[in-house]
Amino acid sequence: MKQKNLILMVVAVGCGLLAAFLTSQMSAKPAAAPQTVEVLVVAKELPPGTKFTVDSIKDQFKKKNISPDVIPEKAVVTEDLLVDKVLNKTLRVDDFLRESDLGNYTPLDPPEGKHIVTIRLSVDKMTPFIHPTSKVDMMATRITEGNKGRATILIPNVLVMAVDEKVNLPGGGPEGNLAIQLVSVAVSREEAVAIRLAEATQAKLSFILRSTQGTQAANEEFDLAKALAWINDEGEGELKPETPETPEAKPETTKITVPLKDLPAGTELTSDVLEKNFKEVNWHGAAPSSAITNIKAHAGHFLLKDVAAEQFVPKSYVAEKLPQVAEAPKGKAGEGSAPQIKPDLPPPVVVEKLETFDRSYTTIKGTQVYRYEIQKDGKLRILGEVTAEGNLVPMANAPKKDEPKSDDDAAPGKKTI
Repeated sequence: MKQKNLILMVVAVGCGLLAAFLTSQMSAKPAAAPQTVEVLVVAKELPPGTKFTVDSIKDQFKKKNISPDVIPEKAVVTEDLLVDKVLNKTLRVDDFLRESDLGNYTPLDPPEGKHIVTIRLSVDKMTPFIHPTSKVDMMATRITEGNKGRATILIPNVLVMAVDEKVNLPGGGPEGNLAIQLVSVAVSREEAVAIRLAEATQAKLSFILRSTQGTQAANEEFDLAKALAWINDEGEGELKPETPETPEAKPETTKITVPLKDLPAGTELTSDVLEKNFKEVNWHGAAPSSAITNIKAHAGHFLLKDVAAEQFVPKSYVAEKLPQVAEAPKGKAGEGSAPQIKPDLPPPVVVEKLETFDRSYTTIKGTQVYRYEIQKDGKLRILGEVTAEGNLVPMANAPKKDEPKSDDDAAPGKKTI
């Protein structure tokens, strides 16, 4: 083939290809631009209770073109739906606003002296029956280095103010349930400190729903010192409300006045006599009903009968004055007046001194010495306990053996046969 023909053939093929390309470009349609929608998104963080007005909306929201596919269901896309509405939750920058985010809002108002603290709990640490106004005991648990479990009621009787498990994902994702629950409780500042410290030490918090029946125990109160001791592993086991210790029962005693020495009938109970001859002692048990417990109340009175040392004074032994002796009426002898016979005074009571002896008893409380009196029939009568100073303390109830059963039990010098 001649060179001239070859060149013509190449030119012809090139022209054909160029024509085909130009034809395809002329017939092709322009590509469609991606479709977007203008919607409202949050321009700055908005707290619950925010009210929207015509003027405030300009600063609170901004317009943004986005794909319709990412717009959440029931999202507020125009400003006219916001005017005079109130926000009932917290919204952050670039969040969408849903219709459910608008409505009535009542701020939490804790009781006087309490503050709101929000705690994040896993769902399995919450009972489904806990709701605002519930009362709970806040429990803290932890595993120690020795792989031992420790638990305590960290704060008793806590008021629940709010419970929430709903969340909106940032950027307008779908609403869903959290794997945790946010629980707002009313606590004091000290209780709030204990909660945050327990969380810092990796202690797990959980709630126990309290019964609505009955009343709270009087000693069930929060103690910051005990809570801190548990948090810092300075206490052992579970913190329990203190139970007041029952004081050891002590025998009942009564104050009673007894004479220091034997006093005869007719003794006037002057202030000086009462001061020098009487003392106050503890009588074990209730005082006898016939005994004078406070002889000083009878100052100026008289003893009608003899009284023995270290024994109580019966009420019938004391009177305001001594019995008077009637005298014969005055008159001239021989005038027929009969002489008046003076009544005899009551015979003096002779207090017979009986033999006494002391006996020692050894008990878990130590050695105690008691004084006994040997009666005429050989029986023993307890007089009282002899103190270390040698004083006799009258008593009604003490170890005594009225009828000796062995030589050791008998009075000194009186052996049984």
